[in-house]
This record gives sequence, structure tokens and C-alpha cells, in this order.
Amino acid sequence: MSAPEAETAMDLLELEGASLAPALAKQRWALVEFWADWCLFSRLLLPKSRWLAARYGERLLVARCRLDARDAAAAQFGIRYMPAVMLFAAGKPRLRWYGDTPVRLLERAIESLVENHRD
Repeated sequence: MSAPEAETAMDLLELEGASLAPALAKQRWALVEFWADWCLFSRLLLPKSRWLAARYGERLLVARCRLDARDAAAAQFGIRYMPAVMLFAAGKPRLRWYGDTPVRLLERAIESLVENHRD
């Protein structure tokens, strides 16, 4: 599957740092993009995140979480660079990537961790 060129109609769940923990608690699996207004690479990831939400949104939470330097979520998950993408299992980070992550890499991680661990 190739990277999406255009954004899909599916909306991502948009979170702030304080709303992240409750959202993660409701889902077994989650893919969260941590982003900031000032980050160019965050803008490059947005179409990819929307595409992943459209493709996998029924099987896992796909969200973007806006962070700033004062946000406790950045410290809680050890995020030092923007953007960061994390795949969560039961509210705990399992995998993480930084920068303009290729969509195929994210797909493979989702497939291996989520699709192969169905109950």
C-alpha cells in the first residue's frame, strides 16, 4: 500500500494532553501522533494519520494529541522530539517513531501488533 496523496474524509480524534489518558483507557489499541503547531513534520504527518484513521479506525483508536512544552503528557511518555507517533496497547506505549514516519512502516506495526492479537 502506498502513502496517501490526499486527505480522506475520516476525521481524526483530536486530543489535548489532559484528554489523552481517558481516551487511551477506553481502547485496547491506539495509534497517537503527538504534534505541535510549530513543527513542519507534524503538518506532513496529518494526511497519513487521517488515512490510517480511515483504514483502521474501527479496530483501534487513531488520534492526534497536541502538545506544548509545558504539557505533562510529553514528560509522561518521554517525548523529546516532534512529531512523535506511538502505538499503545492497554494504555502503555509499545512502539514509537519520530519525524515524518512512512505510512507503510506504521501499517506494518499495526498489522503485526493489532491484527495478529485478536481475542
